[in-house]
Order: sequence, then structure tokens, then C-alpha cells
Amino acid sequence: MAPSYKLRYFNSRGRAEHIRFIFAYAEVEYEDERISREKWPEIKKACVACNFVTCLAWAACNFVTCLAWAACNFVTCLAWAACSLVTCLAWAACNFVTCLAWAACNFVTCLAWAACSLVTCLAWAACNFVTCLAWAACNFVTCLAWAACSLVTCLAWAACNFVTCLAWAACNFVTCLAWAACSLVTCLAWAACNFVTCLAWAACNFVTCLAWAACSLVTCLAWAACNFVTCLAWAACNFVTCLAWAACNFVTCLAWAACSLVTCLAWAACSLVTCLAWAACSLVTCLAWAACLPFGVLPVLEVDGKVVGQSIAIARYLAKEFGLAGKDAWESLQCDMLVDTLSDLRQVLSAFRSEPDPVKKEEKKHILIKETIPYYLKKFENVLNENNGFFVGGAVTWTDLVFAVSLEGFEAIFGKEALDSYPTLKSFKERIFNLPNIRAWIQKRPVTEH
Repeated sequence: MAPSYKLRYFNSRGRAEHIRFIFAYAEVEYEDERISREKWPEIKKACVACNFVTCLAWAACNFVTCLAWAACNFVTCLAWAACSLVTCLAWAACNFVTCLAWAACNFVTCLAWAACSLVTCLAWAACNFVTCLAWAACNFVTCLAWAACSLVTCLAWAACNFVTCLAWAACNFVTCLAWAACSLVTCLAWAACNFVTCLAWAACNFVTCLAWAACSLVTCLAWAACNFVTCLAWAACNFVTCLAWAACNFVTCLAWAACSLVTCLAWAACSLVTCLAWAACSLVTCLAWAACLPFGVLPVLEVDGKVVGQSIAIARYLAKEFGLAGKDAWESLQCDMLVDTLSDLRQVLSAFRSEPDPVKKEEKKHILIKETIPYYLKKFENVLNENNGFFVGGAVTWTDLVFAVSLEGFEAIFGKEALDSYPTLKSFKERIFNLPNIRAWIQKRPVTEH
């Protein structure tokens, strides 16, 4: 099984580009992890070997902080849920008492209203009864007076007839007496008949009034009783409804408080697990970075989980793995010699680029251009001419790839025309860059400043 490779370096070509060229030329897959220079100081500080204990302490601190935070959330949730429960119980109890008071108020109101209706009915029936009695008595007296008046009238009329008869027919004395006696009897009979009729009519009215008043009294009592029963039923219904509503609110409150408590516990547990996971992740990340930077510098190469640093050592290792270190030990030695010589020149260039004093930097630049660079580049051109346009063995080795990347950097520093005085090196660089695999890499690699 082929090993897995991961290269870690900044998002630039720099000291890792020749390693990428080796992977590209050999057509070997690898993971190219690029780190931003903004984050590098923090990563380096946390992950150098001397700060390994600091890393552990930092992760432990995060772990303790997370536990404390989760515990705080847990206590807060419990307190909040308890507060919600007490509030709900108080609210439900308040509703229950309010309902009882309201139902009791309705019940008393109904009783008072029914009693009022009953008294009103009794008073109204009594009033009707007295009115009936008075009206019947009035009718009775009226009848007696009318009958008496009729009797007197009859007596007077009969007496008148009697006197008239006496005066009119002395000769007919016997006839008049008979006729007058007949009239007197008739009057008395007619008056007696009127008297009896009046008494009967008055008695009938009296009975009718008593019956009507009794009927009104019974009706009133029945109506009042009906209202009283209706009020009791309505008040009982309200009371039961209130009890049911209060009980429903109480149960709802308990359920809501229980739901809040469970939710809070779940949220606190989730926070705790998240914090533990985050702290563990921080610890693992910190340990992983500490392990992945053996000497606290980039680039580093990870091969099947094992990490190694130093760009030249990495390139040499990969060259041996991919058959780019020469055909034999002698060619391998030639490769090492040339790459080390190039490293000497790169150190001189690095010193020039890092010089802070403008005057001294200008002096170093003059020496580089007039002496150092020509000396090395002419030597390198001679080597190319002796090896059929390559540095070792007349074929592509890792040395050629390292030199091609370095010449690209040389042009970036001194300009595209910097190699015009060294046509062999310039054509060499162009030939390497036009190798199919290298050209494909150059076309897809990220665009960076250097």
C-alpha cells in the first residue's frame, strides 16, 4: 500500500516549492496544507516543543472553564425551572381561589335574586288577594244597597198604587184592595228576586276573585320556585366549570414547568457535552500540532502519521523514494553536493534580503551582482554543459527541480532579465518548467506573491 503524504507550509512557494515539484514530477498524490502567515505566530507559540506543557495547561484551563460554565448553566436552569414551577403553582392557586370566590358570589347572588323574586311574588299575590276581597266586598255592598233601594221603591210604588186605588174607586174598594194586594205581592216578589240575584252575583264574584287570587299565588310560587332551582343549577354549573378550569390550569402549569425543567436539563447537558468535546478537541489539536512541528519550523512532511522537518532533507528523502536521486551512490553524492552548494548561495541571498540598513544592503547587492552571483552561476552553467543540459547524469534528478525553483526565485528578486547573462541556466529553467507534469502543476498551483 502506498504511503500517504501531507506537506505543511505557508501559502507561498518559498522553501517548499521544490518539494511540490518533486511530487508533481513523480505524479504522487499528497495533501498540500497551507497555513496563513497571520495564524503562524500563534500556532508556533503553542506548538513548539518547549511550550508542550503550556499547551496541556491551556487545554486543561479550557476544560475547567467549560465545566464551570456548564455547571453554572445547570444551576441557573434548575433555579429558573423552580421559579417557573412556584410561579405556576401560585398562579393556579390564585385562579382556584378566584374561581371559588366567583362561584360563591354567583351562588349568593342567585339565592338573593330568587328570594327577592319569591317575596315580590308573595307581595304581588297578597296585593291581588286584598284587591279582590275589597272589590268583591264593594260589589256586595253595592248589591245590597241596590236591592234595598229596589225594595223601598217597590213599597213606595205599591203604597202609591194603594192610595190611588183607595182614592179612585171607593166603590171598587174590594177590587182595589185585591189589585193593590196583588201589586204589593208582585213588588215584594220582584224585590226579593233582585235581592237574591244580587247576593248570588256578589257571591259568584267573591268566589271568582278568591279563585283568581289563589291561582295567581300558586303561579307566583311556582315561578319563584322554578327561578330558585334554575339559579341553583346555574351556580352549581359555574362552580363545577370553575373547578375544572382551575384544575386544568394547574395541570397545564405543572406540565409546562416540567417541560421547562427537562428542556433546561437537556440544554445544560448539551452545553456540558459540547464544552467537553471542545476542550478535548483543543487538547488533541494542540498535541497534534506540537507533534507535527518537531523543531517549530516549516515546512514539515507527514508520512503515514510520522513527521519530519527540513526542506532539503525532505526533498532528498522523496527523491530516493521516487527514483530521482541518481542512478548510483556517486550520482546521489553529486546531487547532494550541488544542492548544498546552492544552499550556500541562498544563504548569501537571504542575508542580503534581510539586511535592515539600506547602505549596507546596497553594498551587499553590489558584491552579489559583481562577484558572488557570477561566480556561482558560471560554475553551475559548466556543470550543465558537462551533463547534457542536466546537473547530474544527463537526466532529471531532484537537483534539477531544486535549481529550477531557485532560479525562479532569483528572477523574482532581481528581475526577469537577471538570467540574460546566463543563457545555459535560463534555457535549463525553461526546459524544466516545460516538462509536462511540471507545467501542469504550474498552471494549477495557487497564485502567491513569492
